[in-house]
Amino acid sequence: MRSIALAVALGASFGACVVSAAADADEEQIEDEHPADVQASPSADAAAETAPPRDRTADGMNADAEALAEALWYAAADGDIDRFTRLLARGAEVDAKQAETVTTALWIASQEGHTELVRLLLMLGADVDARDGADGRTALFQAAQEGHAEIVRLLLEHGAEVEAKSARTGATPLFIAAARGHADVVRLLLAAGARVDVTASAGGRVDTPIDIARQRGHVEVVKLLEEAVAAAAAPR
Repeated sequence: MRSIALAVALGASFGACVVSAAADADEEQIEDEHPADVQASPSADAAAETAPPRDRTADGMNADAEALAEALWYAAADGDIDRFTRLLARGAEVDAKQAETVTTALWIASQEGHTELVRLLLMLGADVDARDGADGRTALFQAAQEGHAEIVRLLLEHGAEVEAKSARTGATPLFIAAARGHADVVRLLLAAGARVDVTASAGGRVDTPIDIARQRGHVEVVKLLEEAVAAAAAPR
């Protein structure tokens, strides 16, 4: 049995959120994508929490698991620790993937900035490098994209792969953080050893993190990356 008491002790309550795709076409070229419509259905969640066990045939057990996985993912998207822990108590698996997006609770909680829920998931042993089904992006990538520095720090402390790339463009967490101008995240990733010479396709170009930061006028990020490039080139 997972440590439900630990989750209750964390005691957090968050509002519901809806994840929307970015409108800017160039941003979409560098991974500005999210799962479509993350608005939970309260009736579906309630059904997953309170429904009696179904038949114990393989089909029945699979249906139970799918319903719980769906409800757990939406609880994570909302940052609702109380609902999340109730679902764990009913047997939901921490690393179960939501069917449509093929992402885990940790992935969506990291994207949405729910720090305490991310902390809980990591304590429960969630797979820190679980990837989405469409593009292979990780929780670290999503947190870096959205500028959630504390979550980035937590994921790195738990061994997240710093160079995990988008299968579509080759962007890394450092690249997307530089593109978005998230200086605090860039600083954390550089300290974790992120490579500054990686390239990714962006708006029809192939750029490095410093290229994309310069193009978008992210002065603080450019300075951080220039210092990292200089340090990498210095004689040892």
